[in-house]
Amino acid sequence: MIKKKKVLILAVVLMVVMLVVVVSGNEVAPNVFSPSRLAGYTGLQGTPAYIAVSGKVYDVTESPFFQDGLHFGYQAGQELTKETEASPHGLAIMSRLEPIGVYVELELTKEELAVFDGRSGQPGYIAVNGLIYDVSHSARWRNGLHNSYRAGQDLTVAIERSPHGTATLSRMPLVGVLVQE
Repeated sequence: MIKKKKVLILAVVLMVVMLVVVVSGNEVAPNVFSPSRLAGYTGLQGTPAYIAVSGKVYDVTESPFFQDGLHFGYQAGQELTKETEASPHGLAIMSRLEPIGVYVELELTKEELAVFDGRSGQPGYIAVNGLIYDVSHSARWRNGLHNSYRAGQDLTVAIERSPHGTATLSRMPLVGVLVQE
């Protein structure tokens, strides 16, 4: 009886892990916002109202100062660092809110990513699971090359199969998202 229970629990855990892998696929992490993704959170027609300030994304849906996602002529769904900085309250107002994600300005297709191969003075960028990381300053990515892999590519499969997996990516600066052509 106990053995059957352990097998059943193990089977359920394995199914959940497989489901997470299938669902996550190559989708961008839910807490990373690029300009095109942020643009969908305007606070209009029942959507949440999100703004980006200083590289962080904030949910202002419930704020009385963002009625229908609008605050003194500025619609939610966009990056508002300069506007917040120039406002009477300044950037200090953002300390009252808890960030819900990070904002990256750069959106590249696979073709555009290929330019950032770490050669000829270009930075070395790699894409993994839809996110783009700068590997330029990593000693392991000399001239955009690491274990026969060239920067400027989507290396999701290679990284996931590597001995270190995606763990080392946390040491690389997140600089953008990979978008469809």
